[in-house]
Amino acid sequence: MSSKWQVKHERVVRREEPSKDAKMLSYELRGKVVVGEEIVERGVTWLKTKFRGTTGQAVMSYMMIDGASVGLGTLLEAYVKPTPFRVVAERVAKRAQASTSAQALGQEAKGKTVFGVPMEVSGTQWIKTEDREGRDCFMMVDGSSLGLGLLLQKEEVVDPYDDGLEATPVQAKLGEAAAALAEALKDVPAELEIETRPKARLLMALEVLESTLHTVMDMDFTGRTRTIEDGMRMAKAGLKMAKEASDPEGEALAMDIIANAYLMKGQAEHAMKVAKEAQALFRRAGDKKGEARTLATLANCSCAKASRVMGGNRALSMSHIHPDKLEEFKRLQAEQLEEASRFAEDAVFLVKDKDSRIEVKAMLKAAVVDLSAGKAEKAKDTIDEASTLARKSKMPELVKECLNLCVDCADVHMKRSEWADAADVASELGAIFKAQGQRQRANEMIRLQIKAHVEGDEGQWALAAAKNDLVRLWKGFDKTQEALALHEVAKIYLAFREPQNVVSTSRDAMELLGKDQAQTQVKILRTMLQCHLVDEDKRDLKAAAKISEECLALGGDSGDKKVEAYGKLWTGRVGAEKFFEVYIPKVALWKSPGFSGKRNEKDLKIKDYERAMKMVDEAYLAFEKMEDEEGMQEAFETAYSIQQKTNSTQDPAKTTHIFKNGAYDHSEYSYDYAAVKKEDEEKAENAAAALVE
Repeated sequence: MSSKWQVKHERVVRREEPSKDAKMLSYELRGKVVVGEEIVERGVTWLKTKFRGTTGQAVMSYMMIDGASVGLGTLLEAYVKPTPFRVVAERVAKRAQASTSAQALGQEAKGKTVFGVPMEVSGTQWIKTEDREGRDCFMMVDGSSLGLGLLLQKEEVVDPYDDGLEATPVQAKLGEAAAALAEALKDVPAELEIETRPKARLLMALEVLESTLHTVMDMDFTGRTRTIEDGMRMAKAGLKMAKEASDPEGEALAMDIIANAYLMKGQAEHAMKVAKEAQALFRRAGDKKGEARTLATLANCSCAKASRVMGGNRALSMSHIHPDKLEEFKRLQAEQLEEASRFAEDAVFLVKDKDSRIEVKAMLKAAVVDLSAGKAEKAKDTIDEASTLARKSKMPELVKECLNLCVDCADVHMKRSEWADAADVASELGAIFKAQGQRQRANEMIRLQIKAHVEGDEGQWALAAAKNDLVRLWKGFDKTQEALALHEVAKIYLAFREPQNVVSTSRDAMELLGKDQAQTQVKILRTMLQCHLVDEDKRDLKAAAKISEECLALGGDSGDKKVEAYGKLWTGRVGAEKFFEVYIPKVALWKSPGFSGKRNEKDLKIKDYERAMKMVDEAYLAFEKMEDEEGMQEAFETAYSIQQKTNSTQDPAKTTHIFKNGAYDHSEYSYDYAAVKKEDEEKAENAAAALVE
């Protein structure tokens, strides 16, 4: 039997089979609610759950519930929907255990609303919640036994999907139709998958269709699938039932669902025609909420039409179109998105001050349309307004939806090269996610903020964000992540050409890593190597050689062939650079017409060059054997760079290939350009004389 589970670890992997060694399909971050069936495989408990990949096709995946066997503790926990409690005492402590003697992890002040799961311990009521670090903690509900009186008061929350009325046969049929259509989407809420109440199932499925039919900047439908056809068939059956029962609202609702089905089949024009018929029926019945719903469908239709002009993958295929034609397509797309925006704003107007949940949803639809048009700043203002209303109305799931859309705002700003705006939004979100204990998401936002500052040529702001936000996010919490954060700081110092700071910061990062994290250490060593080689006139080949030797030793000590290959590659690179420091000045000197000194080919140390290139070749072959594309690419680029530098210098004046017993033995090089030139002139004169004779 399926049930809801919540991710408790920072991230939990979805695997193809119930085995820790099975192929990874994806992962879910802490806080995500998933639906599945608990199974046991070889003594380990797993959750068997559906997963929709990039194709939208549902496949079975497996998530480990208890990670004790791999040293990770509890990964998933049975989900119980949190209940809101208002703090009525002056302050209430958050404790590590449900005990007054347990460690205090923080506190909440009077008037604050907290969400938690009620529980009873030794006859005392507590709630289980989380502190700002994302750790489980406990708050006492009633402190009468301690003479404190009531500490937390339960707040009543109205179920948005239960209006107290039983579903009519028409609504029950349409609920199944809408749920079938929602199944065709790539992200179906866990609540819908296990909801059994017909009326709630209908309202929930309609909400899903309205809000998730298209993604930001790209309409994304799964196309003609069985579940869409099933939804269409059931919706048409519901329409027939509504007409027979003289139910105009049921008829209008059926038409709206049919319009969504046509839209998901890629028939946006016909979908819009049907949606307008539904809108007229709702308007005639005086149902403003229903009319607002059809306006959301019409907005989706306009966005779909805009996408078919030049959106999503189609936009990528139009990069070589004539500029005049491209401008025409852009104009047509803008017109469709402007129409979608009008539909969405009309929907907001219809439901304003009538139903907080529907109003928030309508506002978020308007924001998504603005994002599709690239108006991220306008969308962010709308989302902030919706978030305020959602908080005031105590709808945490909608507050979360607002936050997710704010992330999309930052992404759109980045795509449009609006670096300052992107950095501002990412900074705000990073602080919010950190306060919520969602460190992984905070990490993503802070890194996005740093990237925006870098792209906007705001190096000092990027450095401040990396040092003050990213490093502090993980300090004392996760050493590996702290090391990666310090590495980010080191890379910014590298851009500033501050080798001393690069090395000191990188060494601080290396100290946080264990011996089993050799490949992470290689990334940091690469940055240190680059700081010694990046500027041609300020290179420190001696220091670079030490880094490459350190990498080579690290590979040997750890037994990691990949690390060892990088050590060889860098050793070869540094060796080649040392060779060029001798070779280039000497060849340039010997080439000058006025040079009359001795030309000793041994002084060029050609053997050093050959040894360096051999190391590079060995590294490439090692990467090739390991099928490491990234390593192969770096080895190729290194070899190409060395070859280009070689070609840029003067070739030997004369190359003689020596054969012994009919087989090649070695080559000898002469750099006496004057002698070779004289020899060539004599040969030319002799050849001319031979022709005369």
